[in-house]
Amino acid sequence: MKSRVAILLLVLSFSQSMAQEDAIQLKIDSLRALITPNTSDTAKASIYHSIGALSDNMDTTIKYASLSNALCYEKNYAIIGDNYYNIGSGYYLQ
Repeated sequence: MKSRVAILLLVLSFSQSMAQEDAIQLKIDSLRALITPNTSDTAKASIYHSIGALSDNMDTTIKYASLSNALCYEKNYAIIGDNYYNIGSGYYLQ
C-alpha cells in the first residue's frame, strides 16, 4: 500500500512539473506573438526582456536579453542592468 501511494505521489509530482513547463512555454509563445512590425522599440525591449527572464533555456535567455539590450541602448531604457544580469546568469548556468 505504501509503495502505491509513493508511486502515485511520484506520478503526480512529475505531471505537475510538466504542467509548469508547459505554462512557461505558453507565456513565452504569447509574448512572442505580441511582437509585430508595428510594435514600438520600447515594447519590444520589454517583451524581449520578459522572454529572457522566463526562459529556462540559457541560449534563449542570452539571445533575448541581448536583443533587449540592443534596443535599450538606442532608447536609453532602464532595464539594461536586468538584461546584463540575465545574460550573466545564462553564461554561468550553461
